[in-house]
Amino acid sequence: METATSDQEILKAISIRDTKAFDGLYRFHYKRLYALSFRYLRSQEMAEEIVHDVFIKILNLKNPPVLSYSLSSYLSKAVVNTSRNEISEPEPPSPVFYRWPSLNIYTQYFQFEES
Repeated sequence: METATSDQEILKAISIRDTKAFDGLYRFHYKRLYALSFRYLRSQEMAEEIVHDVFIKILNLKNPPVLSYSLSSYLSKAVVNTSRNEISEPEPPSPVFYRWPSLNIYTQYFQFEES
């Protein structure tokens, strides 16, 4: 197979499981995408996971998207959006228990007039 040169050719090669094309894409973009995700998440493990997930999604594409902008921009946007989603996912709520003070505490400080 010829060397893929354009972004669309790279995506097409990856969609037919060209491991050289995927490996080249991964090696070329990984560090930059990791740094981008880390800026949002401030966690090495989470940033690595986000970048790996984005590359796995690219690898699993059956029909590559037609890009109206560069593949680099496409990958960056995917990493940013996935990182933001990770930040905005609410954690499961923890149970909240309220402890109501007994009325006896208040009656010590206030004297109530009987009507």
